[in-house]
Amino acid sequence: MNMKNIILRFVIIILSLAPFFAKGQVILPENFYNEELANFQSVCGFTFDENGRIYLWEKKGVVRVIDTNNVVLPDLLIDITEEVGNWRDHGLLGFALDPNFLSNGYYYLWYVVDRHHLLTHGTPQYHPDSTWDYGASIGRLTRYTADAANGFNTTVPNSRKVLLGETKSTGVPILGYYHAGGTILFGEDNTLLLSVGDGATGSELDTGGISDATFGPQALADGIITPDQDIGLYRCQYLGALNGKVLRLDPETGDGVSSNPFYDAANSRSSQSRTWALGFRNPFRMTLVEGTGSHSPADGKPGTLVVGDIGLRSFEEVNIVDEGGLNFGWPIYQGHFENSYAWKDSPYNMLAPNPLHGTNGCNQPYFKFRDLLAPPHATQTIVENPCGNNTFVPNIIHRFKMEPPHISYMNRYYENPAEAFISVYDNDGIHDVINVENTDSWVDAVNFDGECSIGGVFYKEGHFPEKYHGAYFHIDYSGWIKTFYFDNNLQLAKVENFMDSTEYILTAAVHPNNSCLYYIGNENKLQRICYGGNPLPKAVIVSDVLYGSTPLTVQFDGSSSFDPLGEPIVDYQWSFGDGDVSSDVAPEHTFTTSSNAPTSFEVSLMVSDSSGQSASTTIMVSLNNTPPSVDITSFEDGDLYPSDKSISLPLVANVSDEESSADGLTYEWMTYVHHNTHFHTEPLDTRVNTHTIISPLGCSGEEFYYRIGLSVTDEHGLTTTQEKYIYPNCNDAFVEFLNLQAEATEDSIMLTWESSMEDSVLYFEVERGKDIWNFQKIGTVPAKGNNSNYDFTDLSPFFGVTYYRVKAYRSNQAFDYSNRIAAKFSNKVIEVFPNPSQGIVNIYFADDFDNVTVSWYNAQGRLMKQDIFGNIQENQLEQVRLDYASGSYYYTVEADDQKANGRLIIVR
Repeated sequence: MNMKNIILRFVIIILSLAPFFAKGQVILPENFYNEELANFQSVCGFTFDENGRIYLWEKKGVVRVIDTNNVVLPDLLIDITEEVGNWRDHGLLGFALDPNFLSNGYYYLWYVVDRHHLLTHGTPQYHPDSTWDYGASIGRLTRYTADAANGFNTTVPNSRKVLLGETKSTGVPILGYYHAGGTILFGEDNTLLLSVGDGATGSELDTGGISDATFGPQALADGIITPDQDIGLYRCQYLGALNGKVLRLDPETGDGVSSNPFYDAANSRSSQSRTWALGFRNPFRMTLVEGTGSHSPADGKPGTLVVGDIGLRSFEEVNIVDEGGLNFGWPIYQGHFENSYAWKDSPYNMLAPNPLHGTNGCNQPYFKFRDLLAPPHATQTIVENPCGNNTFVPNIIHRFKMEPPHISYMNRYYENPAEAFISVYDNDGIHDVINVENTDSWVDAVNFDGECSIGGVFYKEGHFPEKYHGAYFHIDYSGWIKTFYFDNNLQLAKVENFMDSTEYILTAAVHPNNSCLYYIGNENKLQRICYGGNPLPKAVIVSDVLYGSTPLTVQFDGSSSFDPLGEPIVDYQWSFGDGDVSSDVAPEHTFTTSSNAPTSFEVSLMVSDSSGQSASTTIMVSLNNTPPSVDITSFEDGDLYPSDKSISLPLVANVSDEESSADGLTYEWMTYVHHNTHFHTEPLDTRVNTHTIISPLGCSGEEFYYRIGLSVTDEHGLTTTQEKYIYPNCNDAFVEFLNLQAEATEDSIMLTWESSMEDSVLYFEVERGKDIWNFQKIGTVPAKGNNSNYDFTDLSPFFGVTYYRVKAYRSNQAFDYSNRIAAKFSNKVIEVFPNPSQGIVNIYFADDFDNVTVSWYNAQGRLMKQDIFGNIQENQLEQVRLDYASGSYYYTVEADDQKANGRLIIVR
C-alpha cells in the first residue's frame, strides 16, 4: 500500500469512527453538544450539496468530497496546487456550488495564483514543480464542471473557465501577505457574488509607491496594476480597482451585471462595472439573507448580505449590504469611527477630475478619496469642492456616504474593555455611536470583543429549538459563536452567547439533512454542534509511560472517558495489541518482546454509555525504543529578525535516535506567523534541512512574530517536537556591512568583508549554501568593533558554485545578514557540461567513487529528480536527460565524501 493510500485510509477511518467531544471545554447551551468529525491539513472551508455531501477545500488547492456516510472519497474533486499560491494567508480561499449543481455540475473556485504560474505559464520558462512565493500576484475566479457520469466525484477534463483574472492585468491585485477575501455565493437572482480584500500590506503607511512594501513597484513593473492603481489601501475606495469590494458578476461570463450601481455598458468587465459594494478591508466570509432578493438580475436585488469584515487592531465589523453602491469606509473609517487615514493626506482618485483645476489658483487636478466620502449622516452625500467655497463636487463624480457597520466590536489585541457599538441618529439625521449597554440602545446585549470577525450563517427551521429558527450565528476567529436575532426589518434586536472556548473558527454551515451546525475549528478540525438526541461518548486513555525497555509495565486509566450528556460509562474494553484484553477501568499491563529490537503496540479502548452508545480511541506503546532527540540549531529562541527586508532563515537541527537510522526518521517543519492575537500557518515542509521565508513584519503598529517548530517521528511511532520563537527587531540598525567578497584558491575559498558600524555585535557567523535559499553555518568570527576588516577561509568548499553570506549576531539576540555572494571552486574532479544545455547533460568523474547521487532542483529549490550511480571509475562519463522547459536549474553531485553543485541553464 503506497503512502497516499495509507493517508487516505487513515482519514477514512477517522471519519468512520464514532465522533468525539471537542477539546477546549466547549461551552454550549443546555442539550447542545459538540462533536469532532475529522482533522485535515490547512482546511479553508466547506459546503454541502442538496443531498448532504460535504465539499471541503484545503488552502493548498485541493477539494475533497465526503459522502453522506462521512467517508472521504478516494478521488479528489480537483487538485490545482500547481496553480495556487499557498503562502501566508493566501491559497484556495473560496468555493461554491452552482444552484443547479446536481444537473449542470458547475462549481467555482476563488484563489491566489502562484506568481511563477502567473508570469511564465505557457512559456518555455514554466515548470509545474516551480513556485514563487512572496511576490505580487492576482486573485482568480474560475468555473469547473464536475463529472455527472461518476456522481460528480471528479472534474471533467479541460472544463476550466476563467471568469475573472484570465491575465495578470485582469485579476484582483495581491500585493501583500494577507487579505484576499473571500466568499463565493449566489444571489437569489442567480448572479454570482464574490468578496475580495484589500490585497495590500495592511500597514497604515500603505498609500502606494514606495510605501506599498516590496510588491507595489514589482506589480507595476509586471503590469499587474497600472499607475492609477498604485494607491495602496485606497484601492478599496477606487472604482478603477477590484480590491476591497463585493463584486456582482454574471456567472456565465464573469462580466459585471447591467443592474450594478456603477455599470459601464462600454466596458462590462471593468472594475466599476463589477462592483456591488466597496470600502472593505478583508470580507473573508459573507452570507445571504433568504427571501430578501428578486429573481430577476435586471432588478438589481440579489438579496441582502451579512458580511464579516476583519479590522486593523481596533474594531471588528458586521456589515449589512442591502443595496448596491454602499461604501463601508475602509481605510478612512474602521468600525464606526474615523481611522488614522482620516487625518492623513490621501491619493488622487484618477476617475474624479476636478472641474475647478486651473481656475482661481486651484492646483488640485483630481479629487482625493477623502474629498468624496461624506460622514455617515442619514441624508448628507453632498461634498464640498476643496478648491472653492460653496462649490460642490459635481453629480457626475461618484460620491459616497460612509455606511457604518450594523454592529462593531473591539479587537481584544489592545486589551481595551470589551465593547460593542451600534449607530443612532437624531431627528436631524446626525449620526452618533453608542455601545450596546447604553440606555438608548435597542439591542439586548452585553458588551463583547473578539479577534477577527469572520462571518456567519442563518439557521432555518431544523432540530434546534424554535428560538433559533431564523437566527444568525456569527463567528469570530478567536473561538466564539454568538446568536444575533434580527427583527422583521433586519434590525438587530438581541445578541446572545452560543459557544465559547474553542479556537480558530474559519467558517460554518448548516447541514441540509440533520440540521446540525458544522464548522471548522481547533486547528483544521471539522466539527458539528447538534441538539438533542444521544451523542456518542468520548474515550480517553491516560498512561504513565509510553515507551521503555522490555518488559515494560504500563498503568492505563480510562476513567477520564465521559458522555457529553453526563450518562455513566458502563463498559470499558481494552485491547493491548499483543492479544491480551481487559475490561477494567484502569488496567495495568506488561508488554514483552522476545528480542531487544524496537517493537510497537497499538492500544485501543472502547467505552460504552448506559444507552449502549460506543466510541473508541488508540495510543501507541513502544518497547525497546526512545523518542528522537531534537535540537534546532540554526537560530535561538527569542532571536530578533531584521525588520527591513525578507530573509531566508535556515531550518537546521541536530537530530538523533538511538534505535532508528537517519533514513527511518520523518521530519515536519512548521512555520506559524503570529499576527496580533491569532496566527497563520505556512505549508508543511518535510525536508531534513530546509528554510523558511521571514518577512519584515511587526514594526508598523501591529504585532507580528514567528513560531517555528520541528516534529521528528521515528519508524516505530515516537515523536519529539521542539518549537522556538523569533521576533522583529524594531530598533535602529546595529551593523553596517561593506560588501562580502569571495576568492577561490587552489584548495579553498577566501571570504573578506568589512563593517563600518557595529553596535554590541558579539560575533559573525559564516553561512554556506548549495543554492540561494538553504544555508548552514560553517564557522564563527569574533566581532572587533567599528570599521573592522574580517576574513574567513573555507577549506572544504563545494565543487562548482557555492553561495556565502555572513550573519551578524548582537548581544540582545538581534541578527542581520550581509549581501549574498557566489564563488566557483573546481579542481575538475567532477564536471557537469555542457552549460547551457539542450537537455542532454554529461557528468565527468576524474576519480573513483563507490556511490554517486545527482540531485536536480528547480528555480525555487524543489527537488525534481535524482540520478544514482555506483562503482564509478576514473575518467568515467555519465549522461543524463533532463526533459524540462528552458530556464535555470540547480544540481548537487554527492560522490562519496565529495560534493559538487552549481547552476545549469537549459535552452530549448
